[in-house]
Amino acid sequence: MRNIISSITLAVFITLGSFSLPVTTMAAEPASAAAPASEGVEEKADQLIATAKDLIGQATYSTSEYKKTAPYQFSCATFLNFIFAKHDVHLGTYNEDYMMQQGMEVSKQELQKGDLLFFDGNDNGKPDHVGMYIGNQQMIHMADAQHDIMISDINGKSYYTDHYMSARRVLPALMDESPVSTADQVVNNAYDSLDTETAENVKFIKEIYSKEQISVNASSVNSLMNSGSSVSKQELQKGDLVFFGASSTSNTPSIAAIYGGEHRMIVPTSNGVKSRVLFVPWYEDRYLGATRLLSKDKKVQSISTKKDKRIAQTAADLVGAGSYGYDYAPSSLTFTPAGFTHYVYAENGIELSSTMAANQATEGNVISKDNLQAGDLLYFSLDGEGKDIRHAAIYVGDNQMVHMTKEGIVKESITTPWAQANFATARRHL
Repeated sequence: MRNIISSITLAVFITLGSFSLPVTTMAAEPASAAAPASEGVEEKADQLIATAKDLIGQATYSTSEYKKTAPYQFSCATFLNFIFAKHDVHLGTYNEDYMMQQGMEVSKQELQKGDLLFFDGNDNGKPDHVGMYIGNQQMIHMADAQHDIMISDINGKSYYTDHYMSARRVLPALMDESPVSTADQVVNNAYDSLDTETAENVKFIKEIYSKEQISVNASSVNSLMNSGSSVSKQELQKGDLVFFGASSTSNTPSIAAIYGGEHRMIVPTSNGVKSRVLFVPWYEDRYLGATRLLSKDKKVQSISTKKDKRIAQTAADLVGAGSYGYDYAPSSLTFTPAGFTHYVYAENGIELSSTMAANQATEGNVISKDNLQAGDLLYFSLDGEGKDIRHAAIYVGDNQMVHMTKEGIVKESITTPWAQANFATARRHL
């Protein structure tokens, strides 16, 4: 019921510290007519209903505690959150307001089993009660402290008829694809981690993707955001990564989450891995963007066609900045030449194993000088022999390279006498 919302909202702020992200409300068009439920949807709905009925007499009403083990304690919203999650359908929230923004709106005349029904007992335009339709004009719900879980006729009391607000269909929208895709598996892996101890943000993302044999090369949230292909909020798909700043005015990503589809996401926090929805104002205010590591066919996306340009642009943007030094100091842009290449690649989600040119030059694919592409790495000697590698640069196209010199970061031709005499090899990591 309504009084659970204040406690849940508080929990969000305790868990996420200074974050507050609102998300644009993308209301679905009401369904004009109900299509017959598919076999998979009907089977899933029957499973949900069976589990809900099994809990009759086993749980008590509570708006202050969400207890997932016997003796169970639920509010109306946590009750539904629990039974849906039991069958791998994650509502992502136990806030009635946010639940009512998921799935597709359906008319009362076109209800199907598994639909969510919302009521506004306070007549203030906001839902304070939710139940699940089970067919035959009935719903199952955690009613109140007197009745606990019960089955009610949705037309049997004036409360249900006078305060009825809306119905939302979340099946099959919140279900896995058939057959289950790699994106589904990534999201399911993330949901399987709910309430576990939180790993460091980037480490958590890497571990979830690695379970599907997907390698994520990033050492920071910022470099993670520069991985893959950027996507708009309107184009989000399961398995995408979404990013948020530490405040509503920050442009630097501080937290990453795995997008679960239908505005849901799985977020590693200091209090464990949590399920959230983008509708929460805290997240909407701090939303910075999203990136996609999976292609439409759910395989690991080939990102070279976009990332090569990003790397070249990152390098070009630094021309005239920085200073030569033997310390690796990103905050002051102080680098050796190979430290510079390491930094630019890390900013774009690729971790080179070393800040020494000779070591870097042994990695990646060897590329001939005639086949250079933007983002390739160039390695040079300093003695005019082209053998003892001591220098590194980034090729940015049009026979130009950007590199760290004693005068700072400069852009110059790869056809200068020095470059031609000292060129040793070129490597591609994309």
